[in-house]
Amino acid sequence: MLAMTSGLSSSVDHQLVWDLGYELLELWSSGPYCDVWQVRQRSTYGLFAWKQLRAEYENNPAARASLENDAAVGQLVQSPLLERLLESHTQESPRYIIREWFDGRTLDQLLHEHGRLPVRQALWIVRQCAQGLDDLLHAGLMHGDVRAAHIVVNTRTGLIKLIELGAARRVGPTSGLESHQRTTKAGPLQDYDTVVAPPQLQGPAKDLHQLGVILFRSLAGRLPFEGETAADMLRGQQTSVADDLRRARPDVTPAVIDVVSDLLSVNAERPITHPAVLVNRLMELEVGELLKLEVPRRRAH
Repeated sequence: MLAMTSGLSSSVDHQLVWDLGYELLELWSSGPYCDVWQVRQRSTYGLFAWKQLRAEYENNPAARASLENDAAVGQLVQSPLLERLLESHTQESPRYIIREWFDGRTLDQLLHEHGRLPVRQALWIVRQCAQGLDDLLHAGLMHGDVRAAHIVVNTRTGLIKLIELGAARRVGPTSGLESHQRTTKAGPLQDYDTVVAPPQLQGPAKDLHQLGVILFRSLAGRLPFEGETAADMLRGQQTSVADDLRRARPDVTPAVIDVVSDLLSVNAERPITHPAVLVNRLMELEVGELLKLEVPRRRAH
């Protein structure tokens, strides 16, 4: 018998979920085109994520391509930093995919709650993201929509997952992804932390620029290049990222500021254009932060 949970929306066919061996639990998030539900597999009691295209977008080419992209990435890439794909059903209605469930909160939620993060935590989160981007790049892909709302953090372990892969793009000879262009609304970009990237940035460099935005926000408690429109933000990128972060967070070391500046500055001396390079530089910074903790301990003894 179908277990009906009170208050659930009709965006998902409860009977279909039940017939496939799952029980619908709760709505976790709603994106532009899809809803993501937490479901429980009845045979194992394991938790999974059910992502389904809402009915009003069934005939929308961009919406369908986004879900197909999400599924294609899951088939092409196996990474501990991405949610594992279990099943996809994207060629006919209802269109959905089933992924592993990763318990946590989005980085966007954490930053709204705490304002900013301890330096070590910010570095570790962004390093894991960079490793996830490197795993994608090994498959010839870029994420395409890196933002704090698309990073889920397990608050107990500190581990992360990159989610929302519908905007992924090919940057090499990889097949299986749609090439549709993602459209965005013009006008104010408030609460949208994928700050407009400089036009000269292409491919994975755009993903890395967005990681720089996330690292700046995690440290400073606000976005860099704040403005009402894309033009305002592009003009703001001509300012000194290093000076801006130094004023906002005086306790951040020059080495950390250098990495943020190299990710964000239009005329960076050492631009970071590959995620593996960022992983290595962040690991060095994390070691430095640990050594800073060791000095007071040794003095105490």
